[in-house]
Amino acid sequence: MTRNLVRVWLVSAILLTACGLLPTPETQPPPPVSPTWTPAPSETPFAPAPDESTPAAPGPTSAPAPLTPESVRNARYMLGLLGGFRTVQLANGAYQGGQGPDYVSVSMLDFLAFADLNQDGTADAVTLVAENYGGSGFFVYLVVFLDQNGQPQFYASTLVDDRPMVNALTVQDGDILLDVVVHTSADALCCPSFRVVDRYRLEGAVLALRERVSFTPGGLERRITIDSPREGETVSGSVRVVGSVTITPFEANLACRIYDLRGAELAALPFMVSAPDMGAPGAFDNVIDLSAIPAGTTIRLELQEVSMADGSLMTMNSVTLTVR
Repeated sequence: MTRNLVRVWLVSAILLTACGLLPTPETQPPPPVSPTWTPAPSETPFAPAPDESTPAAPGPTSAPAPLTPESVRNARYMLGLLGGFRTVQLANGAYQGGQGPDYVSVSMLDFLAFADLNQDGTADAVTLVAENYGGSGFFVYLVVFLDQNGQPQFYASTLVDDRPMVNALTVQDGDILLDVVVHTSADALCCPSFRVVDRYRLEGAVLALRERVSFTPGGLERRITIDSPREGETVSGSVRVVGSVTITPFEANLACRIYDLRGAELAALPFMVSAPDMGAPGAFDNVIDLSAIPAGTTIRLELQEVSMADGSLMTMNSVTLTVR
């Protein structure tokens, strides 16, 4: 009996093994392996989420756009003396408003140049603007707009003439050059005849005339040249002024005027020129007394030739000095 039970058990085990119901060492599954992932060359692993508590680094800041003809022609503009220094808003270079004695019309001429006029590294604008107050006069002003964070801001202006004939407006080394035909006292208002080339420079809040070269009716150049002292020199007590003229003035006499940088006149005195004949080229070498000017004052020394007929400025040149 016992032998039969053993035989039955062995037969059952053989059958179960054959059917795969009992595992054997050869059929045990392998132990689980942790999966790994290697990104393909074209893949980028996910970056960790940013720490929102740490502010992002600021990106690069872009500089304001430079001034353009369009921005200047749509700037705010301050009227000249006849307009009472009121400010108006230009639209495409023009403005018109008011009635009767308050009427004003403004138009920007087609002369515009860009250059750094105040040495701040950005290009400013210089142009010409005509003002009319209901009569026949069109008073033309030389106008500077400074670049303020990419926007034109009116800064300074100076009257050129009533209805001048403008030839050219340029900027060279920070100096504004205006080639223009203006009136003399003998000219009809319609017809200016006196051609000048004026050199202006922005000095503080003043658009200062630094040199005038003019031309005779026959086309000869009338010019004053200052060889010494040089621009920006420091002087003490007195200064020796040396130079020449292309045409010796009437009675061989120029006017010497000294101003501070606000335009206040500090001194005025005659200044002699030596020449073989009136109207010929001449030279000068004179000492100017500066003892009455306080030390530390920056001055503009001007040599001028004025018309004997009406006192208008024929030609001039200037130099800026510091008194020690």
